[in-house]
Amino acid sequence: MVLAWVAAYISPAELTLFLVEEPEAHLHPQLQAAVLNFLDERARTSFTPKNDSTVPAGHLQVIVATHSPNLSAWVPSKNLVFVRSVLTKPKIAATAHQVLDTEPTIPHPSTEQRLARPESRTIPLAKLALADPDRRKIDRYLDVTKSALLFGGRVLLVEGIAEALLVPVLAKYHVLRDKPSDLRVFRSAVFVPIDGVDFLPYAKVLLTSHNGMRIADRLVIMTDGDKHSVKEGQDLPGVKRKTALESLASMHHAASALDVIVNTYSLEAELVSSGNDAVMKEVYLALHPQSQDKWDTAISNSSDNQALSIQTLFHSTPKGDFAHLLAERIATSASFVVPDYIQLAIKALVK
Repeated sequence: MVLAWVAAYISPAELTLFLVEEPEAHLHPQLQAAVLNFLDERARTSFTPKNDSTVPAGHLQVIVATHSPNLSAWVPSKNLVFVRSVLTKPKIAATAHQVLDTEPTIPHPSTEQRLARPESRTIPLAKLALADPDRRKIDRYLDVTKSALLFGGRVLLVEGIAEALLVPVLAKYHVLRDKPSDLRVFRSAVFVPIDGVDFLPYAKVLLTSHNGMRIADRLVIMTDGDKHSVKEGQDLPGVKRKTALESLASMHHAASALDVIVNTYSLEAELVSSGNDAVMKEVYLALHPQSQDKWDTAISNSSDNQALSIQTLFHSTPKGDFAHLLAERIATSASFVVPDYIQLAIKALVK
């Protein structure tokens, strides 16, 4: 804080650049926000018109390099610049070699080859073609948990907290249990519950190309089909979301980086229909000990009616609490069956 104050009042100039590298180092998360707020205030104050027009403007521009989701969460997207290292292709330069007729023709030993070298490239989020409503939505979404997506090359977007809690456990103890290298890749990914189904603003930020690159190397989106909400023969809402997202990716030449995985009903219904009704009942009754009859009645239905009944049961169930309890059972159960769509999402994230 003292250093920032001193830097803001160094010798007068038209414009002073104040460069700060990783201010989050050794700072409590709340102090990170306080430091950023101080720097922002000093920069804004510096643009106040001076009473004396003969003195330097004294404008201050602050540039902060950070790996902290806490800091990026407090900055409007128009002020964020994503930086990454890109390995450029090798370039070979050969010089002509002239020899006398009496000399043997041999390859010239001084041919120069410049090997590939990494270079830094940037994506200013202000340059991404986002409509104002989408940008406002992104600014609201990029809180301290969701802003982590800017720091991971592999991103998994899910609808809610239950999926975000369960998918890592399912990957570790079942899907990737015997694949340690894939599990390491999986653990390096960023998992973001968006608390809804509006994935498009996120996908635009992650897949839009600028300066020859994009933020996400792999983007996997897992969403519910919500078959219960439409009449027979109509397209599932989840399928419509998939079509829109794939169209967006294609428009930005990023189709190979995106996988959208859609189930038929909802998370809880899919877990039951995969053969996990016993453990699901156990966890449900731990939260609703007087509701065994309700559970049994719901399970006695079949197909669409069962899915709808199960979803109705969970309307009054805290999904985060349920997912925590279920995660404990999954970690100790060798017989838990992972629904196909979740397996596909996990494998797509590490491919």
